[in-house]
Amino acid sequence: MKIFTTVFFLLHCFMMHAGAQQNLGIAYSRQNVNFDISEKIEFVGDVSGNHHLLGFTKNEKPRLFIFDKALELRQSITLPFVIPERADIRIIPFANYYFICISSWYSSQFLFWKIDAEGNSTNLSAAFENLLQQLEIKPRQEFQLMRRTRGMMMWFHIDPKNTTQNTLVMLQLDSMLNTLSVRKVQYDFKRDEEHLRQEILLQDKYLLVIKTLRSGSALELMKLNLSTGIAIKNSFYSSGFLYSQPAIHYDIADSSITVTAMLSDIGRFSSKSYVFMCRLNSELAAQIPVTIFKKQFAKSTSTNFLLVDHSTQWLRFSSQYRSHDYGNLGNIGLYQDYIYADTNRNKLPYVIRPVTTTMEKLTNWDGEDPGIRFSLLSKNFAIVNERHVNNTKDAYTIRPDQYTRFTMNGKQYMIVGQQFRRKQNGLLMVTAGSDNKLLYTDVRVNERRTYVLQKTKLVAPNSIIMPYLHKREAGLVRITIE
Repeated sequence: MKIFTTVFFLLHCFMMHAGAQQNLGIAYSRQNVNFDISEKIEFVGDVSGNHHLLGFTKNEKPRLFIFDKALELRQSITLPFVIPERADIRIIPFANYYFICISSWYSSQFLFWKIDAEGNSTNLSAAFENLLQQLEIKPRQEFQLMRRTRGMMMWFHIDPKNTTQNTLVMLQLDSMLNTLSVRKVQYDFKRDEEHLRQEILLQDKYLLVIKTLRSGSALELMKLNLSTGIAIKNSFYSSGFLYSQPAIHYDIADSSITVTAMLSDIGRFSSKSYVFMCRLNSELAAQIPVTIFKKQFAKSTSTNFLLVDHSTQWLRFSSQYRSHDYGNLGNIGLYQDYIYADTNRNKLPYVIRPVTTTMEKLTNWDGEDPGIRFSLLSKNFAIVNERHVNNTKDAYTIRPDQYTRFTMNGKQYMIVGQQFRRKQNGLLMVTAGSDNKLLYTDVRVNERRTYVLQKTKLVAPNSIIMPYLHKREAGLVRITIE
């Protein structure tokens, strides 16, 4: 049995990685740091050339480790505030500094701190609380903070008693939380019948809204002109099918919009899952008609990674839908943040959300997903190259819950976690080659370490940096595509 397993493992690796490979450079931080009791880690890359690795533990002060461009540890700092229990921690990064916004399920008070490249901290909690009071934001009311070219933008909804319209408030703030501008936007929304899925601001001119009927049998996309208030719409209906995981993908080159979703055929005893795709022009008229992919989840496949025409960011569809994989419903975001800020989330989460992400959750996997499919589509949504991995776990497993995606020099990349026998870890990079075939590259990393792909940051024109864990220590690894 051991001989068979070894042969299967070697054959599988050859099939996955045959053909041309990307040339990669791997560099590790020169020193690991002790994260013995940390319950959550965050990574902020390229803060004026420095890289910040933070560890958070309830009822303790956060620990900040500063690495330089060569990934050498320069400084260890204890930040001057205490993390409450059941804390939700959000990082809003900028070029020279970043904000840390902390809320707790047990308190209506917020901690809001500004950290610069050298680790100097400024307490803006009082200013943030004053801002919330001025806006009459109630405890537990949902809002979001997003990076802007100048300062920061804050979004939230008001007037929940209005059953026919949604009102969105957008504030432009400077680095000291002073209000620069305020904009209110209203659009049609039947609160008792519809479910808000996503809002995206395009170039400060348009608001894209995607929503579904609460029954799940219809999907609607709305484009609102912020100057005129005029809205155009396009709706999609199904009979006997339910829409889930809807998302909007905007192409800045031609202003086209690709709408994607999962379609589920709910039968009496079982259900089947399909991928729904449609491309619309700037007026929301069909540019490429609705296409339904019915075989993406065949052969016991539960995860499909899909790339359209070398340019659309890698998409992830899961037939085993779990809400924590895709964020909360009704999320909002700027287009540039939605695409680039956090490449591991299909949607940006709200700030107020109790989260308990522990080190164990990053290193342990439930293994629910069996087969994995990688698909490359043409501009017209035709499958041009595809590969299926059984994920039998005998000797080799792809971990679809551990992945990151990024754009480098106009090319789309994805890195997904691997696990070999004896719980050795690896990374697999997938991109599209010039021959319209998917290119698979085994990233030769230290197999004893666990790589936190969710925290990957693009820090240079051809490099990414991600944290790794080893027992109760942590460090950084830089991957350079040469």
